[in-house]
Amino acid sequence: MEVQSFFSSLFLALLFQISFFVLEGGAEISQDQQHIAEWVDPISSTVEALKTLMQSCGYGDHVSSIQRHGGWGLLVNPERHYDGVTLLARSLVVNNCWHNRPLFGSIIKFLQDPDCKNHLTALVLLTELLQCPDVAAVVDDITIRILANWFRSEEPATVKLLLQMLEVFVKHGNMVRRLRILQPYVLNCCYSSNGDIVLETLRVLKTLLSHLTWQHSSSFLIQLTFTLAPFFEEVSEHLRLAAFEIYGSVLAKVKKRSLVFPLKHQILNLLVALVLHLQDVNSDVALICRSALCHTAAVLGWSKLKAVFAEKDVWNILGALLEQETDKALWFLKQCVVRFSSPQVPVRRAAVWFAGMAFHLLGATLSLS
Repeated sequence: MEVQSFFSSLFLALLFQISFFVLEGGAEISQDQQHIAEWVDPISSTVEALKTLMQSCGYGDHVSSIQRHGGWGLLVNPERHYDGVTLLARSLVVNNCWHNRPLFGSIIKFLQDPDCKNHLTALVLLTELLQCPDVAAVVDDITIRILANWFRSEEPATVKLLLQMLEVFVKHGNMVRRLRILQPYVLNCCYSSNGDIVLETLRVLKTLLSHLTWQHSSSFLIQLTFTLAPFFEEVSEHLRLAAFEIYGSVLAKVKKRSLVFPLKHQILNLLVALVLHLQDVNSDVALICRSALCHTAAVLGWSKLKAVFAEKDVWNILGALLEQETDKALWFLKQCVVRFSSPQVPVRRAAVWFAGMAFHLLGATLSLS
């Protein structure tokens, strides 16, 4: 009974000790390995202690299962250590262990300290435990705020883990509702100086969008449209494609009745970018832009332009757009000028051509007035 009561704290203490030995103390241990008998090797001894703890609490089958999947070997491998932690945690989740909730509580308590060591091990363990419905059910705002604080970490591995954790959140209704607390932190990751973090953020955002509804996440989705705009002229095709994919997914959720300021303003503000990127060197981006243009026309009630957007080339589209929306010529011109510095020649060429048309139209309008 005593072991059952202290299982969570003992489990974490032993696992954190293994992480320390494998990731930080490995060099010292390897130098002295030849002088130490295996039974006093700190890594092996700690792993055996963890196995004994699990067996004494009735988890003998889990120990064997982890062994069959190579988890214990991964756990002591410095390069694959976190894969071992994942397998260990996954075994607890798959078998719906009674200790999952107490273990979750111990991890959250541990993560309250922003200077705690082994936080990566704790976050890997937590990411898997959140897959358990019993654990997901007890996630509250306090838990989310503790995790939000870790987004301030300057360690890319920590931020990546937190982003990946969000993909688990959307699988459970209780946690989806609490995503609002983390949304500003996620959007802030788009401005990271680390390119890998930015790419991971956009990847996770694509996953989140498939689970978010306009009714419950309209504010976040509107903010997202503003955040994405700078990525439309990214040199990196991966980032540019991801940004257009996300924007297209947001537009697909917009209905006429929800088209109010500032969303309507931003949709119009990105209209020329969508048209010009029909010339994008990446054919996938061009396809997404055409689809996004059709969604734009639908929500704006532009039935004639919707047909043009669906079938015509960029030059005919630009002409039709100016012809129907003459009063927006100056606004369109300003959008064109921004694209003069596009890294893509076809986009710059189309922008200059459209700017010339807009100048001509504005000049004719002024002479008439």
